[in-house]
Amino acid sequence: MKRTILTVTTSLAVVVARVSDIATTVHFNPSLSREANPLVRWLGANIETLVLSNILGVFLLALWPLWFYWRYPAAALPL
Repeated sequence: MKRTILTVTTSLAVVVARVSDIATTVHFNPSLSREANPLVRWLGANIETLVLSNILGVFLLALWPLWFYWRYPAAALPL
């Protein structure tokens, strides 16, 4: 039960942080002309690409490892 609460809380915190970042970026700079994100600055990505990359990044770097933490118990280290 502890792992479930920790996993859900951490997942929600990461998702809320990323959504807040995108929302403030779009609110204060809708044209993305002052965005420092490398996808926007160097590759010329638009807001849809930025949102898609954030969804993919959050899933691969945060939610997927958290799912493994929640799903599988820790293995005992051989001594």
